[in-house]
Amino acid sequence: MKKFKKIKCLEKLPIVMEILQKIDSLIADEKCGISEIAKLIEKDPALTTKLLKLANSPFYGFPQRITSVKTALNFLGVNIVKMLLIINNFLEISSQEYFLLWEHCVSVGLVCKILSKKLGFEDWDTFYTLGLIHDIGLVIEKLNFPKEFKEIVEKIKQGKSLIEAENEILKFNHCELGAYLMGNWNFPPKIVETVLAHHEINKARKFIRESALLYLGDLLVWARGLGDSILFKKLEINPSLFQILALDSEKIKELFVEIDYTISEIKTLLSLVFS
Repeated sequence: MKKFKKIKCLEKLPIVMEILQKIDSLIADEKCGISEIAKLIEKDPALTTKLLKLANSPFYGFPQRITSVKTALNFLGVNIVKMLLIINNFLEISSQEYFLLWEHCVSVGLVCKILSKKLGFEDWDTFYTLGLIHDIGLVIEKLNFPKEFKEIVEKIKQGKSLIEAENEILKFNHCELGAYLMGNWNFPPKIVETVLAHHEINKARKFIRESALLYLGDLLVWARGLGDSILFKKLEINPSLFQILALDSEKIKELFVEIDYTISEIKTLLSLVFS
């Protein structure tokens, strides 16, 4: 697409996204185990170092020192590795000022995994990945168009939604950019369409429930104050969301209880990742 031709800072990211997809493929393959995932991670020295540093931090308090990737995976789980992979590589092209954005994305990943379990979806880890990468378009947008991004923030302060402000200033929004990138990086259609529709469910054609789930996860995390509150000063809730996911007020209250418990430690965890 012509409108995305000026986008830079993308040289390394296709490799990162390829590794992310390989991890998801290994998880889905019943013949593969932790050993195969560990071998893949060990090819990235920076990721290996960060993983072992995190595993041996006081935050987890394991009784013995962890010295292998396989042991770290057994204790921490694969989703921690996915988080480190994305953040570690994006920090090379961005900065610490993106902490709030990554806090939001990691939280959405965790919340989407909880929602997918509760709402009867099968591929829970795919939803974690979706939450983790759903705002990559926003990261790339902020990196490439700093002047325009300031104008977008001003529009939001004046009462526009993020999507409205982006469309007005850039003539595209972060969902469209994110979906474009996912398509270029050969992510499956489900991820491409869900990223595209995570603010506007009506844009989903085949993966409507998946898009609604990501949209709900995003809203719940913003409602809990995780992320840059300026960007979502105006939250728009599509009333069809609750019908699509067959949710009532009682179910939402139940979800909030579990979500609050899960995300309560995220700030501490991310402070270690960013250190």
